[in-house]
Amino acid sequence: MYYSLRSPYRAKAVFLTNDTTVKTIRKLKDSNGQYLWQPAITASAPDTILGKPIYTSAYVPAIAASAKTVAFGDFSYYWIADRQGRTFQRLNELYATTEQAKDADGFVTSSDTVLASVRAYREDRHGNEIWANRAAWSAATSLFRFRRIPGVEIRPSLLLVCSGERFRILSAEDARGRGMYTEVLAERLEPSKH
Repeated sequence: MYYSLRSPYRAKAVFLTNDTTVKTIRKLKDSNGQYLWQPAITASAPDTILGKPIYTSAYVPAIAASAKTVAFGDFSYYWIADRQGRTFQRLNELYATTEQAKDADGFVTSSDTVLASVRAYREDRHGNEIWANRAAWSAATSLFRFRRIPGVEIRPSLLLVCSGERFRILSAEDARGRGMYTEVLAERLEPSKH
């Protein structure tokens, strides 16, 4: 497994496994009688296998026939998370601020300008710890994540439309600081009763 990963990716690679698998790995020795697993030297450092950090997750399968019980790689470009209520939906349109104008008869009408149509990850508000932290300072009902749209600045004056629902943007930021994805906290707008 170690050498099946190409050399450039081994530099920052780590092992990911289940706690019960670590118990088994701790007993393994090499041909010189040295343990493959080595304890951390300091409290803040992880334990290692073959000189690479090992991390545990309850979501990695335990040792069983044909189970993939150990992952090895450079996970720095991945978000590994288990989130409740995740959905992937098409964000139909990103609208500019509603413009109001009077028609020929003097009635005020509203019009929207579609700025982009993109695919987005949408996560609605729920009871996990991350949303509990967001709820302390935000009225957001949904989080959207989508690829950065060249030439379009995402700002609170814009609206999102997804599955026929409209959302007011509360905040937008560059996800993970790489300039690839935009993360938006938005509040669902309730339709007018009139």
